[in-house]
Amino acid sequence: MKLTPLDILKQEFKSAVKGFDKKEVKSFLDIVRSEFEFLLRENSVLRDELKQAMKKLDDFKEKEKLLQETLISSREISNDLIEKARKESEIIVAEAELKAHQIIEKAHNRVANISGEINELKRQRNDFIVKFKQLLEYYESSLNIEKEEDDNITYFSSND
Repeated sequence: MKLTPLDILKQEFKSAVKGFDKKEVKSFLDIVRSEFEFLLRENSVLRDELKQAMKKLDDFKEKEKLLQETLISSREISNDLIEKARKESEIIVAEAELKAHQIIEKAHNRVANISGEINELKRQRNDFIVKFKQLLEYYESSLNIEKEEDDNITYFSSND
C-alpha cells in the first residue's frame, strides 16, 4: 500500500487506557506528513531530473555514435584519398620516367646524327685537302713544264 501525506493526516488511532497524548501524536503526524510531502516533491523533482539526464545521456550516446561513424567514414575517405594520391603519383613518376627516357633517346640519336655529320664533314675536308693537293700538284707541275719550256725557248735578239 502506498502511503500519501493525506493518509498520514487522516490516520486515527484508538484510545487505550494508558494511551499516548493525542495532541503530541497529532503534532508528530503533522511533522511526518510535512516531511513526507517534502520527500515526495523532492523525489518527483529528482525523477524529472533523472529523466532529463537520461534523455541527455541518450542524446550524447547518439552523438557519440554519429561521431564514431563520421570518424570511421573520414578515415576511410582519408585512406581512399591517400591510395588515390599514391596511384596518381606512381602514374606521374612512370610518365616522367618514360618522358625522360624518350628525351634521353632523342638526345642519343641527335648525338649520333651530329657525330655522323662531323665524321662526314671530316671526310669531306680530307677529300677536299686531297683534291686541293692534287690540284696544287697539277698546277705546280704545269708551272714547272712552262718554266722548262720558257727555259728552252730561245729568244732572238735583233743583234744576232
